[in-house]
Amino acid sequence: MLALQCCTTNDCHMRIAKLKGALTKMEILAIEWEIFIFPLTTQLDSDRNHGAPAESARNDSDFLAYFFRKHFYVRKVFAFVEKISHAGASARHCCLPSILTFLPMPLFHFNAQAPYRINDPSRIATPRLLIFEDRVARNIQHMRQQLEHIAPGSGFRHLCPHVKTNKSTWITRQLVEAGITDVKVTMREVEVASKAGAKNIFVAYPLLEHEARTLAHLLKRRPEVNFQVQIGSPSHARILQRVAENEEVIWNCFLDVDVGMHRTGMQPENALKTFAEISSQRCFKFAGLHGYDGHIHYPEAERRKAESERAMAKLLDLLHAFRALNVSVERIIVAGSPTFQHDLEILVREINDGPRVQVSPGTWILWDSNYQKMMPGSFEIAALILAQVMDVGSESRITLNLGHKRWAAESGKVELFSRTGMQVVSFSEEHTVLEHAPEEKFEVGDYVLVAPRHVCPTVNLWEDFTLINGEGEIAIMSSPVDGRNR
Repeated sequence: MLALQCCTTNDCHMRIAKLKGALTKMEILAIEWEIFIFPLTTQLDSDRNHGAPAESARNDSDFLAYFFRKHFYVRKVFAFVEKISHAGASARHCCLPSILTFLPMPLFHFNAQAPYRINDPSRIATPRLLIFEDRVARNIQHMRQQLEHIAPGSGFRHLCPHVKTNKSTWITRQLVEAGITDVKVTMREVEVASKAGAKNIFVAYPLLEHEARTLAHLLKRRPEVNFQVQIGSPSHARILQRVAENEEVIWNCFLDVDVGMHRTGMQPENALKTFAEISSQRCFKFAGLHGYDGHIHYPEAERRKAESERAMAKLLDLLHAFRALNVSVERIIVAGSPTFQHDLEILVREINDGPRVQVSPGTWILWDSNYQKMMPGSFEIAALILAQVMDVGSESRITLNLGHKRWAAESGKVELFSRTGMQVVSFSEEHTVLEHAPEEKFEVGDYVLVAPRHVCPTVNLWEDFTLINGEGEIAIMSSPVDGRNR
């Protein structure tokens, strides 16, 4: 069929309106394809050959993304495909040429990220936390590559990831199935890690008496799992000792050393004395040293590296002191996402034999806009919030049906969106007002993906999430965030 290019847009609408009473839905769709959509494919071919930036035309998907950004009337394509989806397969096969059979729609774009595909967002009530399955898998691969760049052939031997970021049995199980059997948790995630199949679970949180009793009961129920706790002061040791005597358990314990964050942990010079005290008690078995340098968040990589050297020097000095007393240190666990590479490089370089060195980043599995700015390209953003435009105002402003009840605001306002040129003007519990570039056009109901600025507390704000697979399909509509608020 030939495109009716002699018609103006208004003429086309008028003719369709007159014909609607006499045509079937499938016939109307065929006419709309001829009038509105096919001419756009001609324009696409023209743009492909004249003026599309080379870096935006590597393949069909990249080129289409460029075309969508440049041509406002491509909205008609989206509207047309939505009608097709309601008309049934026969209409789709009648009206759509090959260009729409591979069209990844709708695609959502972020700078420095591969396009995000959600085939049928209308099935998802918004706002909604989405986890992208293929990006979780690729982040696990990225992590292994980075670890093996530092320690070739080590696999995940040097990784003990913190699962406080994901708080999800499904995500933690992906780690375990990839071969990561050691994890770090707070008491909020200990059941999650246990259900997911982790074999070594380090509770990196000072336990008060009620929590210690809860964990002691779990130790007795799950003897196949090796649980470890931390001691950062004599007070912690006394709590654990009382619970151990009452519950008849033995604690595998790390000494928690303050390497510069000044949040929890003992000063390095007090570690030997604490070790002497606990080693005399039958309820304690020394597991190793823990030093979390979570204070190192500098944007400059060289400054992070220099601070890592200072923090790790404290642990290394302590290790040498233990060795001088012929005390075996089996494991050393350090680091978060900003420092895991630097810390591991230092400790692998300085420790030739003896303790097993592990790093414990957490954010890497889902990533967020804050770390993407700090460490661009290290991992992919795998957790996003799907929101919709609930109102369109004047002066290039829109309002999303999403507020800080659903994205953590303690690190500042969200700043990365699937449409370019957007900035937060104001936000409240259930609304986010955005200013956008004049050339960007929005309608009520339009979808926008929002990247969390701090993903760890953002995930904690959700009861569950929707899992999107690599083809853009909904793999699981509701997967629980079963470690939240526990």
